[in-house]
Amino acid sequence: MYNSNLISDTKTYLLEILIFIWRSFITALEILIPRDKNTIVFAGHVRDEFASNMKYLFLETSNKYNKNAVWITQSDEVNKLLRSNGYQSHKRWTLRYLYSLLRAEYIVTSVGLRRLDHLLMINASKVQLWHGNAFKRMPEMEMGVVQKSVGAYDYACLNNAMEEKTVKNSYVLRDVYYTGYPRNDLFFNDIKDSDLGVPQEAKKVVCKIADEKPVIGYFPTWRKNESAFKPFDFERMNEFLIKKDAYLIVKPHMGNELPAETSDLERIYKLPSLGDIYPLFPEIDIMITDYSSICLDFLFTDNQLIFFPYDMDGFTDFRGFVTDYESLTPGPKAYEFSELIELLDRELSQDQYESQRENTRDLMFEHYNGNAIDDIHDLVFKN
Repeated sequence: MYNSNLISDTKTYLLEILIFIWRSFITALEILIPRDKNTIVFAGHVRDEFASNMKYLFLETSNKYNKNAVWITQSDEVNKLLRSNGYQSHKRWTLRYLYSLLRAEYIVTSVGLRRLDHLLMINASKVQLWHGNAFKRMPEMEMGVVQKSVGAYDYACLNNAMEEKTVKNSYVLRDVYYTGYPRNDLFFNDIKDSDLGVPQEAKKVVCKIADEKPVIGYFPTWRKNESAFKPFDFERMNEFLIKKDAYLIVKPHMGNELPAETSDLERIYKLPSLGDIYPLFPEIDIMITDYSSICLDFLFTDNQLIFFPYDMDGFTDFRGFVTDYESLTPGPKAYEFSELIELLDRELSQDQYESQRENTRDLMFEHYNGNAIDDIHDLVFKN
């Protein structure tokens, strides 16, 4: 009979040897291609869009700080967009991509890095910006020798201690700073080229509507086994919107598509599932969401929120929460579609949750001063 502990220990030992050999090889290679402290690679975005925290830190790193910022993508569209606007962007699996990873002193992500990224930058500094996950529990990951030796993040730039605890369920973090999110700097400062990555046709439509009519946004979180729009009666919503002379914009999460019949409804406009929507937030009068931490970023507009956690019990069993959902959701809650219509009718004419939104914003962004990007450069890229 085999001794399972002996086999496991042997595998761990062999893996440590391989990592040591690989690190030694990369160290030797760095003599030929020395790392440049002014070169910062932005990589690893799962959805491969120009958006979120990586986008805004990348733009300001390129423009305000005049650093050699390089965006890594698999998307021809994103690559062309950035290059045509004077930014550095390389497709994955090209020689320029490989050279950038060997040359850069820092690699930045807001999700997780791919294995090759980790391996080529084993001696470089890895920076985790995260992407927002205030409510939902993250899947636990085994902290094996590869995760500790290759996958650890040297710096994590987060919002608060609760978020730090959540991220540590999945990643090894070394130095953690409560800088806040770069994407929220948009609500305090002008950021050059912040419109890049925003679906331009959608922006034209939304801004035109917002000049004249109330705009409601529906942004549900991702669901694995069912459509996020299963309980949503779009025809009835369209009738309500006509009555109120308002419009609804809907952004499906990647993997959760809207029903085809919604394309014929005059008061409902579908946003692409990919693309940056943060510059559109000020145009939205009321946001409807469920368990998405997008609602916390929306607090900076001080516009109204309605929560539609129609599948609370099922979602709790499927994913679970890391904190008390009620305490971080400053707005009325509907558990049936008919309740949602009633709440919308009420919220279009009154706002009863202004103080609750302010309290939640102060709690979740206690350390944030509107200058996350500057703070990250001072704390992380200080060399």
